[in-house]
Amino acid sequence: MSKITKEKKKEKRVRVPSEYSEGALHFKTGPGWKACHDSERGLYTAETFWAGYYDLYEINEGVFNELKTKGMKRRDAQSLIITGRHLYKSVSDRCGSYDIALDEDYAKLCPWAEVQKTGELWDRELTDLAVSVFDSEKQNREQRQDKLFHMIVEQTKEYPMRMIYDPDTGEFSASDRESLAHARNFGKPYGWIKESGTPPEPHWDCILMTDRDFALGDEVEIKIIGVFKRADFDHKYIAAESERDIDDYADLSADEKEELCRLYPRIGEGEGWFGKEEAEYCMKNHRKAF
Repeated sequence: MSKITKEKKKEKRVRVPSEYSEGALHFKTGPGWKACHDSERGLYTAETFWAGYYDLYEINEGVFNELKTKGMKRRDAQSLIITGRHLYKSVSDRCGSYDIALDEDYAKLCPWAEVQKTGELWDRELTDLAVSVFDSEKQNREQRQDKLFHMIVEQTKEYPMRMIYDPDTGEFSASDRESLAHARNFGKPYGWIKESGTPPEPHWDCILMTDRDFALGDEVEIKIIGVFKRADFDHKYIAAESERDIDDYADLSADEKEELCRLYPRIGEGEGWFGKEEAEYCMKNHRKAF
C-alpha cells in the first residue's frame, strides 16, 4: 500500500504565512492551508493539509476574504474552508492510505495545487456511494449525477447496414443503406444518449471509444469526453465508459484519434473534433438532432 513519506508530510506542514499574486492567481497561505482566487475564472479554491491528511475545496469569496494570513489559528482557517464544496481527499496514516476524487475535475479547478496522491484511488462506484450517504458531501451530488449518462447501442461493427430502431417494438432492423461506420472501417459502437431522447425524436448521437464488444440495445454508463461539431448541429458526442481513466478527447490515444478521423475525414468551416468543455457547451446551447 502506498504511503506518503514523513519528509513529505513535514514539507507540507511547513509554510510561512503570506499573501501574494502570480498573474491572475492571488494566494493566501497559512499553517496547514492555502487558498487561491483565480480572477480570470472568478473561482475560489483552497487546500488543507496536516499529518498525512490532504483536502481540496471550492470556496466562495466570503470565505476567501475571511481567511487571514496572520493571527488566525489553523483550526479556525480550516473550519472556514471545509464549508466549501469538497473536491478531493487523500489520507496517508498508520490506518491506511487512499485518495477520493469527489469531483473528477479537481485538477482543472485547482491547477496550482500540489495534490497529495497515495496511488490508492477509490473507484467511481464507491465514491458515488460516499457522496450519496454522507451529508458532508451533499454539495457534490448534483455535479456527479450530471456528468454520467447512458448510451443505447444502435450500431456495431457486426452490422454492415445501417440499423434502425423502432421505439414501438424496441427492436432494431437493417435498412437498405450501408452504415457510415462500415463504409469507413470504423469499429467502435455508435448510438444515442438515453437521457437526451429516443430516435426518431430529437436526441444526441454518440460514439463510444472502447475495446469491448456490445450488442444492439445494450445500455452503457458513460461520460462525455468530447464532440465532433457539425455545421448542421447534428453533433456526434464522444463517450468513454464511466470507469475508464480518461476525461477528455485529448486523453485518447493517437490510434483512437486516427480512427475517429476516418469516420469524419472532411471538416467544414466551424466543424471539427473538440474536448469535453466544448461538448458541454454544445449540449447546453445547441438544439438536438433528429
